[in-house]
Amino acid sequence: MKKLFSALLAGVMLTASSIGVYAADDTTIEIKTAKYDKTTEKVSVTGVIGNAASSQSLTVMSTGIKNEGFDMDTIVYIDQKDNFTVGADGSFSLDFYLSDSAVKGNNYFVRVGGTGIASPEHMAFLFSDSGDPEPDILYGDVNNDGVRDVNDAVMMLNYVLNPASANITDDGFKNAQINEEAKKPNEFTAADASMILKKVLDSNYNFPVERK
Repeated sequence: MKKLFSALLAGVMLTASSIGVYAADDTTIEIKTAKYDKTTEKVSVTGVIGNAASSQSLTVMSTGIKNEGFDMDTIVYIDQKDNFTVGADGSFSLDFYLSDSAVKGNNYFVRVGGTGIASPEHMAFLFSDSGDPEPDILYGDVNNDGVRDVNDAVMMLNYVLNPASANITDDGFKNAQINEEAKKPNEFTAADASMILKKVLDSNYNFPVERK
């Protein structure tokens, strides 16, 4: 019954996102932060929507993490927010409570899509009362979305070819330090992108920094 309920909730989320895709095809979204606040007991999310619709709707889902992907058996929040207020610069913020099934100390994903957003964004956060600890480094996670995948290799290669085309954050550069010696941003090469892709394809491969 729990799995069936989770599947139905996910269907609502996907349907809402699909409606948004047909509304427009040039709306983008970027999640800047996703944090659990132990004082308010809410998860706060901030970000930017490019080319937001005049009547913007957002679909928000939070799930557990399994094998670096969404665990659809542990959906701890899902909702559609209609006529959502977006700032003049496209900035947005939203808060939500996790369900009682959420487990303290676990990491969760928050996924945000909506009207005209063909590619919803997601970010990981820690559900904890211990404050805001320094996040663990996930080597190779260049876009800092909590998952190491081919998108990280692509972002690194884009940065090497044209630094202005890839908006890598400070945390992204920390995750990109996969070599024995730390590199400055202008010292990364296509070899770094190649190693990230190799790690994505073979989880047993160790980056040079992991061989110390």
